[in-house]
Amino acid sequence: NNKSIKHKVSARYIYEHLFLAHISFDDKSENFYELVRSKTPNGKSVEIIATKFPYDEIKEEFFYRFRKIESTIVHKTHMVYKLNDSKLLRFNELFINPKWDIKPYLASYDKSISANGLKVFEQIPAISRYEFMLDNIHYIIMTFIRGPVCKGQVALNVIQDHFWVMFMDPKYDVSLHDKFYLHDNLKNLFIPNQYGDNPSIFKTTSILDNYDFAKEYQSNKSKIYKQYYPKGLDINSIWKGNKKEENDSILTIYRHFDSASVHKGALGNIPKTLWVIDYPLLERIYYSLVAGFDVFGNTPHQLLVRKHMDRLRIEGESNFLEYLPKESRKEYFNSWYQGWLASQLSVYVPSEVQSSIDYKTDDFKEEFVQKVFDYTKTKKDSINFIEKEYIPMDIKEKYTNKEEIEETFKSLTLPNSSQIIKTFTDSKSNLAHIRIKMNDKKDLVYSMIINRWHKNVALLFSEESRLDSSKDTVNYRQGFIGSYPNVYVEVKQDDLSEFFNLLKNYKNNEVDKKKILKFVINRANPNFWKSFDWFNNKFKTEDSLNYGLMDLNRYISKAIND
Repeated sequence: NNKSIKHKVSARYIYEHLFLAHISFDDKSENFYELVRSKTPNGKSVEIIATKFPYDEIKEEFFYRFRKIESTIVHKTHMVYKLNDSKLLRFNELFINPKWDIKPYLASYDKSISANGLKVFEQIPAISRYEFMLDNIHYIIMTFIRGPVCKGQVALNVIQDHFWVMFMDPKYDVSLHDKFYLHDNLKNLFIPNQYGDNPSIFKTTSILDNYDFAKEYQSNKSKIYKQYYPKGLDINSIWKGNKKEENDSILTIYRHFDSASVHKGALGNIPKTLWVIDYPLLERIYYSLVAGFDVFGNTPHQLLVRKHMDRLRIEGESNFLEYLPKESRKEYFNSWYQGWLASQLSVYVPSEVQSSIDYKTDDFKEEFVQKVFDYTKTKKDSINFIEKEYIPMDIKEKYTNKEEIEETFKSLTLPNSSQIIKTFTDSKSNLAHIRIKMNDKKDLVYSMIINRWHKNVALLFSEESRLDSSKDTVNYRQGFIGSYPNVYVEVKQDDLSEFFNLLKNYKNNEVDKKKILKFVINRANPNFWKSFDWFNNKFKTEDSLNYGLMDLNRYISKAIND
């Protein structure tokens, strides 16, 4: 609440990125706060000034305040942001201490400007903005993966069921170092939210099929990157992460049909698609899907945001493809967008600059991933990452330890090795939480995530016609994945052989349906709430900071009484 213009502009930028955060000042207190704009200063009760968007203008005097969250913490909206003295010093280091190239001025609240963070905060050094987002990249990505925009099938079918995102190192991102890059491309970096939350049908139809801005931006970007990196980008331009307990240089996104989750590290096997995100892309995704998304907006608003995300997704995928040999890029891209209509709607503008990476094999994507793992010191997923020489083990008659259990899980992640996948995807469910009741009472929890294979994710409707269950995969992760479990499973250690055989050989007939009821907790099970309480308490014990109540609205609806 410092009155200097530099502080005011910086505070506004920070607020617009933290308005969804559950702020924690102490990992152990279990108290969380939200950052709000209030009529009253410190020392008085908070009086929130309600606005539709965080960038809406408030004409009266207001103060940024922290308000304690008194409502029940639910996992689907629990996006934790840690704030402490070192973080405050970092804010000063990023925003206050540096000299700005542009003299600080009070930024406009005009919706045509304020809805695009690249434009309205042009005066703040771009490198400060990008590093602020990278410092808390898991939270930033979580705001649009678990935020209000990512709800429902049509909203979620814009992404693959499983993919990894990486980030460009600030030292190599030309948009941060070339003074004219962002300013000269602002027209092409337009986002549809700048039309407001109630655009007309005419305006919507006139821009839906207009790909000129995207094409021009990619063309301009290719030219300027060629000037800076005539031999192409190397692995060194991939960001190494924040060097904390968990490596966040790579993030994994899972889609759970009509919701999604994001996780630190490279979970699963090498996915079909990968993204590399630079600053202009990251800021536009945030302002389009988070700060500027109106969950109650009219159909044109939501349609424009949804279709614009198609272009942002392709931009992230295109950034990744620039690291591969140029002669291979279109082949990879076309394999992701199969079908005539998808190929027409998916505009890809590759550069003519050859990659500077020296590839030794023809499997460029796998080799790139291995190089990134080595460079960023990212660990492979011990259960789900499959090496070429891997030989699956047979299901054992008895299981004595965690290692044997995870080895069998690993064998079940191979394509077509788990027939129960088809049953899950047919019921639009793809997330199970599994409790393994060990004989020593030290029970284990795993999440089973089914990733459906799509011919393309370029279309809003008829998703079922673009699926191929023979190419679906399953991942098993220790701990809790997702906010909406579709089913709880409980297995005794002595029954693991029977359970694993059922997963592998399941047939959708009456015999196997009865067998699976031994393990699956369906809605009519008299122990349903006892099971829920156990999973809930286990989650809270293992991760009290990120714990929140799971939502059972997506739990398998069929109740079986016999």
